[in-house]
Amino acid sequence: MGGTGKMSQDDGQRIEWERLQLAIDAAELVPWENDVLAGGLLRKAPRIFAELGYGEAEAAASRDDPLALVHPDDLAEIGAALDKHLSGACPHYRCEFRLRASNGAWVWYANHGKLVPGDPAAAGQRVAGVTFNIDERKQVEERFHEQQRLLAESESRHRGLLRNLHSGIVAH
Repeated sequence: MGGTGKMSQDDGQRIEWERLQLAIDAAELVPWENDVLAGGLLRKAPRIFAELGYGEAEAAASRDDPLALVHPDDLAEIGAALDKHLSGACPHYRCEFRLRASNGAWVWYANHGKLVPGDPAAAGQRVAGVTFNIDERKQVEERFHEQQRLLAESESRHRGLLRNLHSGIVAH
């Protein structure tokens, strides 16, 4: 700020950028940018590799192939979600997938992104977005579905028992 007490445009933009960065950090989001045609990451997400337990050397080797750590069953879903967005069928790219941690465990993440507007020569080539860990939510969902399955099995067994009961039930 100058002696007049007014904030310059550069100061205002810097403050807005700092606020945006604080919001991203508070939400535990990891920004990325991807060159769709070349298949490479333009802005990498080192925090994800650290979260997954990879050292710097392992992370550097994995960064060259952004899909190397993705669970094989999730590759088609990632491609389909990206194709849907790039074709204009969906306004955003959204996908949930598993990444292999250094200990061999699979950890759930989500990507939310969008085509980067700007240079007409690069139109449709770059997607920017955020990645965030959803593993805890997925584990809760899995436990819920397992409980639902067990409840349905128990109900089915009880209905079968009641159908096969040969004597009546007397209530007093």
